[in-house]
Amino acid sequence: MTGPGMRRRILVVDDDEQCRALVCERLSAIGFDVVGERDGRAGLARIATDLTPIHGVLLDLHTPSPDGLAVLQEIRSRHPEIPVIMMSTAAELERLRTAITLGAGEYLVKPFDQDLFAKKCRRIFLDHGDPA
Repeated sequence: MTGPGMRRRILVVDDDEQCRALVCERLSAIGFDVVGERDGRAGLARIATDLTPIHGVLLDLHTPSPDGLAVLQEIRSRHPEIPVIMMSTAAELERLRTAITLGAGEYLVKPFDQDLFAKKCRRIFLDHGDPA
């Protein structure tokens, strides 16, 4: 649970190092504490083992080992209180919509519109409420 003075901690999972760094930078500028992982297995391990809780996940659809939809399903199964935003290119719009039916709170299409990115992240990660 976050309290006064504590920033929400967001995990960014994306195998594209440049994209991951950019997303982390943008989230930090909005006011989040951010950590990044390059694949699904590492992301799931971080959620399960970090002493500092993860309050939200920005997850790339094409994250390897396992892919983004499998990681989403694992998060929904083990950590249903953690909100997830999926991200991918416009070519994957149908799969992004599938992610919503599997429990993602929102999706973002790369390349991101900065204002829309900030609005969706604030709505999902701040307005979602504190995890139990």
